[in-house]
Amino acid sequence: MGSSTGAFLSLINTCDTYACELSHDNLNYSKQFITGKAYTSIDNVDVDKFDVICMFHVFEHIRDPIDF
Repeated sequence: MGSSTGAFLSLINTCDTYACELSHDNLNYSKQFITGKAYTSIDNVDVDKFDVICMFHVFEHIRDPIDF
């Protein structure tokens, strides 16, 4: 939903990690911390299942979280 610069991803570097970020600058920077793919849109994610999805300061900005 927005990996930003990947600060959190850098802390969990022992796990397989993926990033989804709209900002190309932030996504390019956060690529150094991921072991999986980097996506510019959630619509492009081609993984069927994740063990854990982390969102910080995101959920409160979603207008219709149930449909999301």
